[in-house]
Amino acid sequence: MLQTRIARHTVAALPIRAALRLPCPPHLPSARPFATTRPARFQFETAPFGSPDDSLRDRLDGAADIEADPQDKVEAWPLLLPRDRAVTVSEVAAATAVSGGLGLRMGLHHLAKRFLGYEGLRPHVKMVAFKAVYLPMWFVDLSASATAVMGDEWYNLSGMSFAFESFRVPIPGFNLPPLTGMPIRVPEAPPSLVWKGEDFDPSIPSIPFTRHPLNIPQKLKALPRRVARDEDDVGFDPSRAKFRMIANYPTYMPVYLGEWEVESTEFESGTTRVTSCMFADTPQPRFCMYLQKTPDSQPEWRPASASTFTLSLSARPASAAVWAAQSAKSSNMKKSFAERLQAAIDGMKEEREQMGEGIVEWTDVLPEGGILDFTAKQDRVCSHETWQDINEAYTEALEKYELAREFQERLKEMRVLLLILSHALFQPANNVALIRPSLRSPIQRIDRNQLLERVGESVDEWREFVEESKPNWLRKAEENEKIVAGRETSKTRARDRGRRVPSSNLELLFPFVLLARPPPA
Repeated sequence: MLQTRIARHTVAALPIRAALRLPCPPHLPSARPFATTRPARFQFETAPFGSPDDSLRDRLDGAADIEADPQDKVEAWPLLLPRDRAVTVSEVAAATAVSGGLGLRMGLHHLAKRFLGYEGLRPHVKMVAFKAVYLPMWFVDLSASATAVMGDEWYNLSGMSFAFESFRVPIPGFNLPPLTGMPIRVPEAPPSLVWKGEDFDPSIPSIPFTRHPLNIPQKLKALPRRVARDEDDVGFDPSRAKFRMIANYPTYMPVYLGEWEVESTEFESGTTRVTSCMFADTPQPRFCMYLQKTPDSQPEWRPASASTFTLSLSARPASAAVWAAQSAKSSNMKKSFAERLQAAIDGMKEEREQMGEGIVEWTDVLPEGGILDFTAKQDRVCSHETWQDINEAYTEALEKYELAREFQERLKEMRVLLLILSHALFQPANNVALIRPSLRSPIQRIDRNQLLERVGESVDEWREFVEESKPNWLRKAEENEKIVAGRETSKTRARDRGRRVPSSNLELLFPFVLLARPPPA
């Protein structure tokens, strides 16, 4: 008797001998495996496919029709942390950063002062400066796909998303060490204020934007190719990466910056300096500290700064034949590939950080005219509040469409392998169980030709959905980029043919204008 739960998604279960497996896209939820009372002669592999779900459709509903003001792209979080509380927490944190005992004394001092009015427990922690400021910060949505190799096998990398605690990457829009290298806490709520070029509060200054991250994709593609050193190492070529989503959000984050003089027996002077940063976008205090622990050590941020980019990776063999491999070596390769790839990328990042200036290396100087003028002219700079959730949903739809299309190609390749296997074993290879989210007929038997048709219909539906739900800003950006690329191609071809390259659109449309020009003196 065949037992199964009602599937949430349509999946195909193929009986496979000798562990011949059909690749299952990892990002799509799979159905629970079903059991049978007879001895298992075959292994079953489920491969989900189907239509975009309602939740994804709701998140992208109307995305293609939204119009946003290009002057309202720079946003900010309101300052929600009271100054008095920020001072108290920063004071205790500065003492604790130098010594746990000092932190305990400072905490007891505040309790004794509050309830008993006694101040004799206070250690030497002197406020040198304390100021609320708005820091310019970019958040970047960046999703890409690439190919890597380990041993003799190629792997497709899907969802290579650069993230910092979420899908977003915080990148400072300024270059003021050591602030540029501090660990940024990603706000949980979206920004609710629009920055128009003036300070929200005259008492809270805004550090101006001086750098932008719009060229990060080109910088990533320009990274050197990594060649595998042995069969267990990973090699990849960054120049072949394909970027799905590139969106940039300029924002201002409110923080309290403090400078403290704290007693310390490690230094001859008896004191050391500690810089505190309190994130003020929420009433709940979150902070980081910058200090030199001992005279022989270098100043550093605590908690330690995260790497510039943290990659969330998923890898699948590029060839369906790898999925059919039964050897322990192949199985071990598939299991350890992601770990080895991550280690290779981490090593690559460390080399770049030692050669360059950290995060500054990934940004460029902002052109003259200021941030408002710059963002208004850039198609890939978006309003965080308007577009971030939509962009994240669209990236998810893009990834699922690409997985469905890849599944279709592997199914065609696997079909040939299954036919060869069926002839070798004198067994028919047409049994496919289609498990659907239906109460009346949850399981339907179809042949592989019908399965290919179903998968093809699914791919077409995903393609249509992705095209119809493409965000309006992204559609405009791609159209303008195609126009620019076409002009560059025309100029290159003209140079190759030895012709004069037109210097304006007018000359492109009306070449006879050249005849009316007076001869050069």
